Amino acid sequence: MKCVFLGNSMIIMKFGGTSIKDVSCIRRVIDIIQSRLDHSPVLVFSAMGKTTRLLLEAARSRAAGNSESADFLKKDIEEYHRNIASELFGRKGTDCNLETLLEEFSCAFRSIPVHDRLSDQDHDRLISFGERFSTAIMVSALKKAGIGAIDLDARRIIRTDSRFTRAKPNMDSTRSAIREHLIPESSRRTVVTQGFIGSDEKGNTTTLGFEGSDFTAALLGWGTDAKEIQIWKDVPGVMTADPLIIEDVKTVPSLSYDEVEVLTRCGAKVLHPMTMAPARKKVIPVRILDSTNPNAPCTLISRSGGKGGPVRSITIRKDMVTVRIKVSRNDASRLFQKMQSENKDAGCPWICFSEKDGITIVTSADNWKTVASSSGLLNYSQNFSSSMALISLVGAALTGYRLRQQEVFEMMGNIPVQILSCTISPMARHLLVKETDSLSALRLLHENIFCLKHPSNFYFEVSHVKDSACWIRQNGTID
Repeated sequence: MKCVFLGNSMIIMKFGGTSIKDVSCIRRVIDIIQSRLDHSPVLVFSAMGKTTRLLLEAARSRAAGNSESADFLKKDIEEYHRNIASELFGRKGTDCNLETLLEEFSCAFRSIPVHDRLSDQDHDRLISFGERFSTAIMVSALKKAGIGAIDLDARRIIRTDSRFTRAKPNMDSTRSAIREHLIPESSRRTVVTQGFIGSDEKGNTTTLGFEGSDFTAALLGWGTDAKEIQIWKDVPGVMTADPLIIEDVKTVPSLSYDEVEVLTRCGAKVLHPMTMAPARKKVIPVRILDSTNPNAPCTLISRSGGKGGPVRSITIRKDMVTVRIKVSRNDASRLFQKMQSENKDAGCPWICFSEKDGITIVTSADNWKTVASSSGLLNYSQNFSSSMALISLVGAALTGYRLRQQEVFEMMGNIPVQILSCTISPMARHLLVKETDSLSALRLLHENIFCLKHPSNFYFEVSHVKDSACWIRQNGTID
């Protein structure tokens, strides 16, 4: 799909950390921005390169009392940004506000209590410097390129609750702040702001969680009634599988909001899980583009999602566990409701009725620890299997269809696999394998569904099983 613009109204452009990791990347991004100035872009930047990971590692080392490691990481972060600024603006990089921020960072870093666990509030306060460093540098780089840019602190416009590390935006307050601060400024200059960060009602810095910069872009699109939200990464859109695992992946040209939400729930790290919600409310298209090659194929996410085969993309989640519990169906229903109410933040596990004497829970290892301790599951007889991987096939056209068991088993050959009829969405179908077999299974599925000449619906048939009737079929023992 060739990327074309949908009008001259405001667009939101978010650039990920790999898109601005060095000077050559920054200059390429500035060229991209210059080509789109007629669309009144609002620019959202993540932390540069691997800065967020290094900041977290440094902060944890400081809290743990490992001063040597903490100081080394801190120095590495500072030198990384100073070197970029120096290459862009001269030997001292004095054209940007970086040094002032670095001094503030040093003070905040030294204030972390030693020999204690890093608190969630300190986590957010320290991690936020990554985005603040990047916008300071990018604003100066844009000005040097002749673009009238202004750094608008995201903490002034993204208003959240106080759940540090996973803050939830206050939509009314955020909309009011966007209208008060961002929209008037955008009529005069190109607004640059940070992704990922916000502030609570007391002014404390908060963060939105993994890939939170995508969520920021969606919130700004929603608050400004933008014509389009653009997410610039280092891959050409949403792919048919993880390109770090599968070599011959293809760009999915179009997806629906619902399909992308299911992909993220199934483990795809393409976007923050909440990114689609603000865009859907205002029916704003979201486009995923490649900053390394702006003319490469891209993915357009919209309400309808366009045309495509039954499977749009395949995801994989490792470090999964399966727990078979002997319990009546009535008790199973009660436990499921309890897990939903008590473990909303941890995520609800998938439950399948196994035979007639119990249930099977499939969830992440971390989630199981939370679920089991708070839901009373440890009081029941269990059969526990760890080191599993859940492979999910996702596509709106899968609704009403199920996997053809025999064809899938033949495709997998000697790889033991379980097919789950129970699913987190009508748009998803799940297979369970051992982690040691997961890459081979994923490659076989991807090759047969996306790379061979026969249609991918060869592996699907109309389902006559109601969603509530869950079962497992397997071609071998995987416990």
